[in-house]
Amino acid sequence: MLRLSFIVFMVLAAPLATIWGADAVFSKDSTHIYLVQWEQQPPRSSGECSLIDIDLGKKACAAVDLRNTVGAPLCGIACSDEGSLLCATKSSLWRFDPATRACSKLIAVPNGLELTDLAYDPTQSLLFATCRGPNGQQLFCLPKNADHWIPVYNRRSASVGFPVFGNDGRLYFSSRGDLWTGFLKGQTEPTLPALNAYSISSKTPDGWPKSIDVAELAAYRYAPVAFLETQNCTPDSTGLHALAVSKNFVYGSYSRMGGSGWGSLIRCKRETGSDSGKAERGIPGGERPDGKQAIPVLQSVEQVADESCMRLCASRDGTLVFYQLRGERVFLIKDDEKPEAMVIAGLKNLL
Repeated sequence: MLRLSFIVFMVLAAPLATIWGADAVFSKDSTHIYLVQWEQQPPRSSGECSLIDIDLGKKACAAVDLRNTVGAPLCGIACSDEGSLLCATKSSLWRFDPATRACSKLIAVPNGLELTDLAYDPTQSLLFATCRGPNGQQLFCLPKNADHWIPVYNRRSASVGFPVFGNDGRLYFSSRGDLWTGFLKGQTEPTLPALNAYSISSKTPDGWPKSIDVAELAAYRYAPVAFLETQNCTPDSTGLHALAVSKNFVYGSYSRMGGSGWGSLIRCKRETGSDSGKAERGIPGGERPDGKQAIPVLQSVEQVADESCMRLCASRDGTLVFYQLRGERVFLIKDDEKPEAMVIAGLKNLL
């Protein structure tokens, strides 16, 4: 009877909204913020749409309904170099032009997989995507004008959650609650382990593996901020969820990794430089690990808000950070200074 009561409690405590991918993004010129409207069960009685368009100049918002075009709820968005929004459902990627409101399909997700998150690298004009399938997580990237997804080789299989790129092309993501950083590297002749990982056995006439497109993830744990525990109750384990990169900091929603409850918005100094060799060698600069390499980063950690945020994103140039707390409470951080509360007309009716 105790086991049954516990299961019922967990079902009732589950959130009514589901969202997988990046659910907030600035426009390229930083004048608008676009939010994915979460799918709710039961559905809203009114105000159902796909995106919420916040005009920062007018302090107002508008609904953007793409449901008849994309045919499914959105699970993530990113902003491309041209200023169009890359909008993802679990099965397809779409391009939405905010100026003309035109929306067109770009590509389907690889067979048998569901898209779970996406991030855009402005230095390589490349979209990075995480997918979920029968064999667990798989990573892909989509270069500009490409007509097929390119697999991303993740040799040591660090799980990738909530990926986001800085304007220098450095990738940040959460893995089991900790902050990781690194780079995506493209190559056309992968090593044999990469070929084995993707079950590619075809060879050229001289016996060598055929040249294919593949990318590699080279990253290391940058800030071990997660609190992990085990005990016979709902765990208190806490780690990073949504991330955003400003000029000087990496912001993260720090909340429980199971269940609901407390959390906060924290930030730490960002890694600088674009030397992907740092990631290849495992730790910054390639020094031999001594257990102290994370101390400077951890010393820079500070709390920005005493609640975990529901949405979080940064402008392309890193001068603005937007976040939403529970309800319609939204804030803007300019140049990494004190957060400023915003009042957006009509936002309450759409969130």
